[in-house]
Amino acid sequence: MKEKNYSTELEVQSLYEGLLHQATRTDTRKTLNTIHDICKKLVANNSTPSVPIVAKLVGNQGIIISVRTIYNRRGGNNPYPRLIDAWARFSEFKSSKVSSNIDLSFQLVNDSDLVKISDPVLRHKIMIIFGQHKSLIKENNALREIQKMPLILPPGSEQERCQNEQKKPALEAYDTEVIVKFLKGNNAKGLCFDQYGALNSNKAIPRHQVLSEPGLKEAIEKLIPEKLLLTE
Repeated sequence: MKEKNYSTELEVQSLYEGLLHQATRTDTRKTLNTIHDICKKLVANNSTPSVPIVAKLVGNQGIIISVRTIYNRRGGNNPYPRLIDAWARFSEFKSSKVSSNIDLSFQLVNDSDLVKISDPVLRHKIMIIFGQHKSLIKENNALREIQKMPLILPPGSEQERCQNEQKKPALEAYDTEVIVKFLKGNNAKGLCFDQYGALNSNKAIPRHQVLSEPGLKEAIEKLIPEKLLLTE
C-alpha cells in the first residue's frame, strides 16, 4: 500500500478528526489530541516530528506513553504513528517547497545583466552594489571557515591560568574567620575602617600590641597570586 503524502495542513487536520472519531476510549482521544497539538507546534517552528521527540513531549504533559507503544502499528490500526507520520510528511513537503521557492526566486545579477542596462549612471551604481554584495559573500564565507578552525591559545595563557589556580592554596575555615574578624575592626584595640575603607586607629596603640588574630598574613597571602608575591 502506497503511503499518502500530505501537502496541506488541512489534509492532516482531516486525518486527525477521522482518527479522533474512530477512537472509542477517552484516554486514546486525549493522547491523540495532545500528539496533534505537539506536532502542529513543531511543524510551525520548522521542526519535523519524530516518534522519540513526540513521546518525550507528551510525557512532559503528564501522559505516559512509550516509544514502543507508538511504534506498535497493530496492523495499521494504531492511530498514533499514523498521525505523527502525517505531520512529518507535511513538514518535509513544507520544507522542500520553501527551498524550491528560494532557489527559483533568488537570482544574482551577473555581468551579462549589467551590460543590458543602457543608462551608464544606473549601470555604475548597480555595479558598485553588485561588487559590494560579492565582497560581503566572500567575507561571510571566510568568517565561516574561521569559525570551523580549532581554537589555539597563546602559550602560557589558559594553561598558565589553570596551573595558577591549582597552585593557589584554598582558604580554610580558620583563614576566613581571621579575615572576617579583621575586616570588622576592633574598637577595643583602637582599630576601625573609615568610609573609604582605610584602616584607622581611634586611640593610641601601645607598642607590640597584637592587633589581629594569628595567621592574618598567611590568610591574605592565599588570596594574592603567587606571581605578585614573588615580585616584592
